Amino acid sequence: MIHDVVTELAKQAPIKQVCQALDISRSGYYAARRRVNTPKPICQDSVHAQAVFLASGRTYGSRRFECSPACPGP
Repeated sequence: MIHDVVTELAKQAPIKQVCQALDISRSGYYAARRRVNTPKPICQDSVHAQAVFLASGRTYGSRRFECSPACPGP
């Protein structure tokens, strides 16, 4: 990833110069660094959807989820 390159090059030059040379914004670099260290929360709906998808032999799409007995509607 380009932000890893910036981190490595920052050991030799200021981040401002590295970002200018690579034509990326400093704010984008710092935002990406912050995102990497933040774990994503686990959504129970996505866990259930993944389980139904795997149980279907990886063939169910979003339309078939609605009809699936493993995924009852409201």
